[in-house]
Amino acid sequence: MTDNGVFEKEELKAETERYKVLFDFYKSEYDALRNEYYKVEDKAAKYLTSLSVLSGILLVLFKEVINNFQLNVLSSIQVSILCLLVLSISASWRFIFMVLKPVSVKSFPYSQKGIDYFDSVKLSTFYYSMSIEYVNLIDSYKGAIEKKTEFLKRAFSEIKCSGLLLLIFLSSFFIGNVLFSTVKF
Repeated sequence: MTDNGVFEKEELKAETERYKVLFDFYKSEYDALRNEYYKVEDKAAKYLTSLSVLSGILLVLFKEVINNFQLNVLSSIQVSILCLLVLSISASWRFIFMVLKPVSVKSFPYSQKGIDYFDSVKLSTFYYSMSIEYVNLIDSYKGAIEKKTEFLKRAFSEIKCSGLLLLIFLSSFFIGNVLFSTVKF
């Protein structure tokens, strides 16, 4: 083999290695984003658990207020707070379900065409074209994660608001029970 042939092989090998590095970089970025996508959904499922607990507490309190309802200022305040609490929890549920809503993300086209393409091009060209595919996939996942994260943040804010309203309600409920149980008319 001539020196020119050895040089061309070394050059081809270096070019292939160069594009393989690019391919590996985008592949690892894609894998990290895919994991982040599923972590967002997992976090939404955990928020769903806290919402279920809040909703259960709300139902028990709602029943208690309705059963012991007396037309006075404190009862009117409690009913108003309960209405706000129901609205806040409802908004939280909506945002959590928006996070859990399936989103279309791009994926690799798995077909015979891809295999034929692999067979028909140099390995360096294949690595380069697959790197471009990974860039498209990464953009798709970034958009989906951004959308889901925005809903998750809104759900978290509503859950915090619901918790605060629940504390206010419990305080008024406790004050009402203590006040009306000790004061005799």
